[in-house]
Amino acid sequence: PRRESTTSVNVALAARRDLVLPVTAEGSIRARHTSDVKFERAGRIDRIPIREGQRVRKGQVLVRLDDRELRLSLEEATSRYLQGLGQLAVEEDDYEDSTSAQRSLEEQRAELERRERAGEITREERLDLELALGMAAVRDGAYRRELLEVRSGVAAARADAARLRIELERTEVRAPFSGVISGLVLNEGENVQVGQTFVRLVDDINVEAAVGVLESDLAVVSVGKPALLEIPALGQSIPLQVDVVEPEVSEDRRTCRVLLRLRSDDQRVKPGMFVRAAIAGQVFEDRLVVPREAIVTRDGRPVLFRVEDDRAKWVYVQLGRQNDRLVEI
Repeated sequence: PRRESTTSVNVALAARRDLVLPVTAEGSIRARHTSDVKFERAGRIDRIPIREGQRVRKGQVLVRLDDRELRLSLEEATSRYLQGLGQLAVEEDDYEDSTSAQRSLEEQRAELERRERAGEITREERLDLELALGMAAVRDGAYRRELLEVRSGVAAARADAARLRIELERTEVRAPFSGVISGLVLNEGENVQVGQTFVRLVDDINVEAAVGVLESDLAVVSVGKPALLEIPALGQSIPLQVDVVEPEVSEDRRTCRVLLRLRSDDQRVKPGMFVRAAIAGQVFEDRLVVPREAIVTRDGRPVLFRVEDDRAKWVYVQLGRQNDRLVEI
């Protein structure tokens, strides 16, 4: 007798579970932080302690300008300040403590402000009364020390020294965040201007995938939704979540930018790389589903093999919704 041919098949269980239909979107990787680092003052470049492509940390010095003239000016201001302190120490002994007079003046000014807010006096009347109060308070001894500091030159020297310290700080340009140096073209000895770009700093560790979601899919996309990010160049898929859904839709493309943030500690995920995201969208609860590969076609109709008495028998089925892995039957 002729033997019946048999074929082995792999089996999988049909199960009732939630069926998630993903929203697919494409885009690219971009750095979360980029900055054109600029000079805050003009001058001559004295030293550049970095190189193109170098990784720097937040606060690290990127370039120094020649600061010799500023340091000399600071020494002069400090000298005038000390000289004025000496004169102040001699003269202030001739004046009595002015604390009580100052306190009285501040209380009267507060009362004038209250009266203005209450509508009892106008702003112009308040200013005139404050001026009169101030003149009377000075005659009574208020702000004696402040006046002495002005007359002795201490106040001006102190202000000059503070301003010069700020200018000295500006001769050093520091990294606003950790990142990689790009676009370094200047050299030591060159003169630069205020606002001139020195380098571009790129954070290639804290990156994000910016993908465009069709406006018709926005109803099911929200912050916190799970997503799977595919990076074809690396052959890698990374589970993430939606971090930002931008508030505007592009009028020409009819898409909304969605951001999925991640860290690239090994710097393999680079800004500019193409990516594809599958974001969890509609969820259909308690559906009978099978793996997509379990469905075959017979006479143009979907067929599913069902196991009965250790034998696989095909049956016609009607398909429902499906995603890239599961099919509803």
